[in-house]
Amino acid sequence: MTPDQLKKIRSGEVPTHRPRRTVPILLDGELREQIEAIQTELVLLESRQQAAEQAAAEGRPVRRINSVDAERIRTLREDLAELIAKAEEKTMYVVVEGLNGTDWLHLVKEHPPVPNHEGKIVHIYNVDTIKAPLAKACIIGHREKNEVDSPILPLDEDTVDWLLSFISAHQLDMLADAAYQCCQRDDAVPLDRARALLSRTTASASA
Repeated sequence: MTPDQLKKIRSGEVPTHRPRRTVPILLDGELREQIEAIQTELVLLESRQQAAEQAAAEGRPVRRINSVDAERIRTLREDLAELIAKAEEKTMYVVVEGLNGTDWLHLVKEHPPVPNHEGKIVHIYNVDTIKAPLAKACIIGHREKNEVDSPILPLDEDTVDWLLSFISAHQLDMLADAAYQCCQRDDAVPLDRARALLSRTTASASA
């Protein structure tokens, strides 16, 4: 990076941002239940179908999938596709961005750790109380589609507060974990690793 490039970055002429992640949050629990029920039945029927095909290929006697099961599989796949399309319309793709070091330390200080059942301090913060504040501090908006080039749309504070009070404990865990990864774990791909990957890709294409 040249001094001129650094100057442009510091001035804001060249946009930059800290690590980001997009977290899908389905806002319709009934849809999720229906999707999971169909997926469970499909796995059962398709595994039975695969076992029958494998046994037939090996010349072993087996109960073949009848036309009723085959039709059921087709219907389930169609129903699943329809439900997934509906779920897409009721899913928020929430974008979180890592905090800078100062804000991260300030947040951690507000949620001091507590001893576990053995009286030991395991984390540098209270893992139970920090989840919602961490997620809120890191949410910068949402995308209409789960695509990297989809624009990030703003979320006002009232909407963020509503979202955090509405979602399940597991969904909050997903948001908080993504936020933590952006703050403490994610980084740019090292250049030497990126170059090695590019070299392997180029070599494969030339082979």
